[in-house]
Amino acid sequence: MKAKRLSTGMTTIPIMLLAGFGLLLMTPIFVGLAEGFPQGSDPTPKRKAPSENSAEPNRRRGSPVVDSSPKRTSRRSNVANQLEQALSRGDAQLEAQHYSQAQEEYQRALRLRPNEPRAYTGLGDVSYDLAFYPDAIQAYKKSIRIKPWNPDAFNGLGNAYFAQQRYPEAIEQYKKAIELDPKYADPYYNLGLSYYTQQRYPEAIEQYKKAIEVDPKYARAYNNLGLSYYTQQRYSEAIEQYKKAIELAPKYAPAYDNLGDVYSAQQRYPEAIEQYKKAIELDPKYVSAYHNLGVVYYAQQRYPEAIEQYKKAIELDPKHGFAYFAVGSAYHAQQRYPEAIEQYKRAIELNPNYDGAHYYLGLAYVYTNNKTAAMEQYEALKNLKSEYADKLLSEINKH
Repeated sequence: MKAKRLSTGMTTIPIMLLAGFGLLLMTPIFVGLAEGFPQGSDPTPKRKAPSENSAEPNRRRGSPVVDSSPKRTSRRSNVANQLEQALSRGDAQLEAQHYSQAQEEYQRALRLRPNEPRAYTGLGDVSYDLAFYPDAIQAYKKSIRIKPWNPDAFNGLGNAYFAQQRYPEAIEQYKKAIELDPKYADPYYNLGLSYYTQQRYPEAIEQYKKAIEVDPKYARAYNNLGLSYYTQQRYSEAIEQYKKAIELAPKYAPAYDNLGDVYSAQQRYPEAIEQYKKAIELDPKYVSAYHNLGVVYYAQQRYPEAIEQYKKAIELDPKHGFAYFAVGSAYHAQQRYPEAIEQYKRAIELNPNYDGAHYYLGLAYVYTNNKTAAMEQYEALKNLKSEYADKLLSEINKH
């Protein structure tokens, strides 16, 4: 799709430089005790507690191990009961994000039964959530050595590799989980996520569809399937999937935000605004929705309103360099160049390699007759993006 450009007085700024490109639920899934969709979403592979705003992976713990051997003594029965209680407490503490307590319970289980695979899987989950990925990998592998037919451990191992961007290894583990349990929806979902991350969109679509086939109420899979269609500009199909996700999980804010992105791409701005506002209503700390709402206002040349939304995004996430650039763009569009310069500088402070910010900062310097500063941005761009450097130099030479 060709980027739409809006008049800014002395230059134009592509809308696509400001817009979000849909929010993929990027957290690998464990499978849950119960389906639930916390507000917000984390576009990074790891759970930073998590959040952009916070999307917790679902977990399905393994089925309790049935001890089919004769109960010879009451002591053995007592140990088995203590083991199950420790594992259950560990699972509950893990779901509550009480990681120290969860770890303590899983270690208690290992003291009762040193080769208990579920305890090692639980310890892997704790380490994964805390972003201790090497520890997570070690724990999952121990679980697999003890119980090689454990799909939960393979799925968890895949998640840990995914978080380290070791995608081929992650894919291998998800496939093993599926081989062991073809009715296990989350490895299909995670496999789709791995393909999507590598821009292998047809393969991602295939896996999300398989996840949905196994679990027709899998709202997150509908969301990510919609984004895969959106990325390919298959907007009608994307809308259908986002609406299905919303139907299944009416409080699932990412689907509203993503649906807004499709409407925005189609220049159906009133509908996009409605969806972004719904996402914000569900999650008042949803940075992406504020930013995207600002983009739509910008597209309608409602610059003060755009600035207001961008600043709300910055208030929630002061390190959101993209939002500083967007504020600068709105000032730029109003020919308020000194204010634009300030915002572009902040964006560059957060990301020195932000070529778009360097380019428009250089233009703002040109329009304030500061060619020396503009040339500094030209020099920076030569090492970042030669195309932008050439365009900026051309503007400098015109003035």
